[in-house]
Amino acid sequence: LFDNKREDYKNYSYLKAGLAGSLAGLCVSGIVIPTEVLKIRMQGTNASMQNAKGTRYQNNLALMSSLVRNEGVGALFKGSTATFCRLTIAWFFYYEVQEALEDLMKRTRDPCVAPTGEQTFIAGGLAGVISWAFSMPFDTLKTRMQMYPERYTGFGDCVKQSARNHGLSGFYGGFNAVLCRAFVANALAFWSYRKCSKLYDEWNTDM
Repeated sequence: LFDNKREDYKNYSYLKAGLAGSLAGLCVSGIVIPTEVLKIRMQGTNASMQNAKGTRYQNNLALMSSLVRNEGVGALFKGSTATFCRLTIAWFFYYEVQEALEDLMKRTRDPCVAPTGEQTFIAGGLAGVISWAFSMPFDTLKTRMQMYPERYTGFGDCVKQSARNHGLSGFYGGFNAVLCRAFVANALAFWSYRKCSKLYDEWNTDM
């Protein structure tokens, strides 16, 4: 984002990082949506077999073939609107917050001043928590639409039924577990990225 040029960072906006993250989320949606459908359906059908109901699929290919054959290709893209919203919103806050918190803790926006490992760890963890706080409702809607497509006529109908049947808290089911995972996973992800980048730069300098 800066190309390591000191004169660039003064004109830098965290909004750019957020918008870049949203665009990245939008770009990967086409891959994420069908794989999420398969994951959710596999988990649901396998769980239902504990009660001798439903069908157990041996693998993802068998499930995909069954979905296309019985429900059409569109079945692989159920919950698309919710997934688009989840990814673009989550990744917007993910990258914007991480950049802002690192700069806040190191007390400068100069990209040539590297954050410490602790600063990166904390910023990454909090960025993950905040991104999930905003995107969790859409993830809940996505999961419901992919698990029970026959119950909803579309995204708007899923929102209405969820609000009517579960209230606001229904959009945040399992939120505490998600927050714990989000902090640890994202903190380690950013910390590992910074460490690997530093090692690569040192190795490249020695070459």
